[in-house]
Amino acid sequence: MTGHAQSILPGQATGDVLACNEPISFWGGVDPATGQVIDVHHPLAGQNLAGRILVMPGTRGSCTGSGVLLDMVLNGRAPAALVFAEPEDVVTLGAMIGAAMFGKPLPVLRLTRDAFAALAAAKTARITETGITADGL
Repeated sequence: MTGHAQSILPGQATGDVLACNEPISFWGGVDPATGQVIDVHHPLAGQNLAGRILVMPGTRGSCTGSGVLLDMVLNGRAPAALVFAEPEDVVTLGAMIGAAMFGKPLPVLRLTRDAFAALAAAKTARITETGITADGL
């Protein structure tokens, strides 16, 4: 799937895929202490993001979402990787700060629509410096 992925922040990750077609706001939508989605109106409500490959079109909300993700990175409750179908800057900034200032890389990728749909249907995935592999791909 290498040609279908743009690496925004490099890194390696392996984990269960948690996919959703609705963006989430990390500020107020995710508990940074646990990684649990606490927005009761979001389809992933009650799910835990920690250690999972989070696949969604993008995020919503303000710049505070980057601080929430950074908090999750620092306390070990962040997703293993973030995979988007659309340009996304807010939580990507939190991942960038975690890698640059604290040595805790969190891969961020953007996929083509077809690759996004295929990855969203997978159960597990592995992200390396050279691409993505997933069951069923």
